[in-house]
Amino acid sequence: MHIRVAREEDLPALVEFEIAIARISFPEDPVTSPATQEKKLRKALQSPQGMFVAEVDGQVVGWLWMTLNTQFLTGKKYANFRSFALHPEWRGGETGYRLMRFCVDYCRQQGAEWISGKVHMKNLAMRALYAALEFRPKHLTMEYRFDTDDETSS
Repeated sequence: MHIRVAREEDLPALVEFEIAIARISFPEDPVTSPATQEKKLRKALQSPQGMFVAEVDGQVVGWLWMTLNTQFLTGKKYANFRSFALHPEWRGGETGYRLMRFCVDYCRQQGAEWISGKVHMKNLAMRALYAALEFRPKHLTMEYRFDTDDETSS
C-alpha cells in the first residue's frame, strides 16, 4: 500500500467514497449526487493539503481528508477529520489503521496539538478504529427531528 496526496484523476473514486460516507453519516438525508460531490472535491483539490489516498497496484483503496486549523481564541493548531473511507474489499484489515496512523503522524509533523473527528453513532467500524488509535470521546451531539413521529430515531 502506498499513501500519497490525492489528485484530480482520483475524483471518480473520491466521489464514490464521499457518497458512501454521506449514506453512513447522514442516513436521513445523504447527499448522493455525484455532480454535487465532484464539485465539492474538485474545488478542494485546488489546494489538496490534508487530502490523501491509499493506493494498491494503481487502485485507490482508501481516502482520508483532514483540514489543519487554528483555534481562534488560543492560536493553537489542530486538525479536523472531514472524511475517511475504504473500498469495501479493503475493509477489516490493516489498511484503515495504516491510513489513520499516517494521518496522525502527518498532523503531528504539521504541529497540530490535537485531532478531532465526528463519527455517526452507528458506525461501529469507525468508532473501533478511533479507539484502536487511542482517540477518546469529547462531545456528544444531540438531535431532535421534527420530520418524524418515531421518537427513538436519530
